[in-house]
Amino acid sequence: MFGNSEARRQAADAAFDAKSAAAQAFISMDTTQDHVEAQVQSYAQLDGGVSGQRMRVDLGPLLAAAEQASTAYLTAVERCPIEPDTKAPALRQAIGVFSGVRDQLAAADANLQAFESRIAPDLSRLDAALQDLAGSRALARTGLEKARMAVTGLTAAGYTSAAVAAKLDDVERRWREVSAGPGPGRDGLAAAVQAAKDTATAAAGVQSAAAAYFAMVDDTRKRLLSTATRMDAVGQRIPLAVQSLSDLRRRFARGCSADLEYVPDDAREGLDVAKSALVTAERSAKRGAWEDAATALLNARRRLDAAEAGLRAVDTRARELADVVAHPKQGADRAWFQVRDAQKFVLAAPGGARPEEVRQLDALVARLEAAPSMLAGVHPDYWAYLQETRTISTEADKVIERARQRLSPAR
Repeated sequence: MFGNSEARRQAADAAFDAKSAAAQAFISMDTTQDHVEAQVQSYAQLDGGVSGQRMRVDLGPLLAAAEQASTAYLTAVERCPIEPDTKAPALRQAIGVFSGVRDQLAAADANLQAFESRIAPDLSRLDAALQDLAGSRALARTGLEKARMAVTGLTAAGYTSAAVAAKLDDVERRWREVSAGPGPGRDGLAAAVQAAKDTATAAAGVQSAAAAYFAMVDDTRKRLLSTATRMDAVGQRIPLAVQSLSDLRRRFARGCSADLEYVPDDAREGLDVAKSALVTAERSAKRGAWEDAATALLNARRRLDAAEAGLRAVDTRARELADVVAHPKQGADRAWFQVRDAQKFVLAAPGGARPEEVRQLDALVARLEAAPSMLAGVHPDYWAYLQETRTISTEADKVIERARQRLSPAR
């Protein structure tokens, strides 16, 4: 076939074309290999999790095949030189060798491109995560700057809060870790993004804590004054409670005030404790320890709350009994209304009233009819009368509630 010079020239041209095609295949494969390997390395460095490790493992055999194809090409170039004096048999051999190498390179290139297509979704997610990380870090950095400004504002106002300062120290530590750089590869990209977001959240917490501290100081200033005013009022009400209890014992049955006899002594004790706590709060405020001042003030106010509750109970008891004396029928009328309401409810229920409901309501009616006898005679028992009418009203409400519970499954 290549017996003459023309045949040899054609063989030389074919060999050169085969070598050129192999060279182009080599350049294409080498470019693809470098690109894919760089992508996988970047992914694995940024995501130290299972996904990055698996991608590296899957790429290994493909890189080995690419290296084998590269070696085959370089060997072919070395062993199959195409020179002006190369004989026809050697040219035919070169054509076969370079054609085989080209196919090997093309196959390796195709496998690498197919692998790149398979990992494209992972790489897209990585790009999105990197953008998320950049945004999260930017928010964390901005949050840190605002947190620093918030704490600086506290200091400029003359306030010092160990708790707020500790929160800022925590944010500073978090930011150093977030901004260090190797976090994604070490902990995984998702963990790095979350760490940045957590830093931003912690920074916002510092701002909130600083604002809360300002509000606490302002509130404490106001409450120092209002608490002193409340103390004066409680002190003035204690003698009135003593007089009210005395009037209750004199005008009504002793039992009407037995549960309230402790009120004046407890109120005095609570007032003394509150005064001491207020002094502590004022001293703490003067030296700038506003958190201590707020704590002491809270104790004072709790004591005053308890004292005021007891004093109100005395006032309420005296007013209630005075109302019974002035309008004895009102309590009975309210009780009658509750009983009649209960009667109407149970009678209107599906199937009518149950026997036990009828008995309970009849008993309440009998008690109501007997209640006025408590006010007869020289010493009417207004306290017992008040308790009885209230108890009857409560029992009537209970009849309605039990009937509702009985009927609820059927509704």
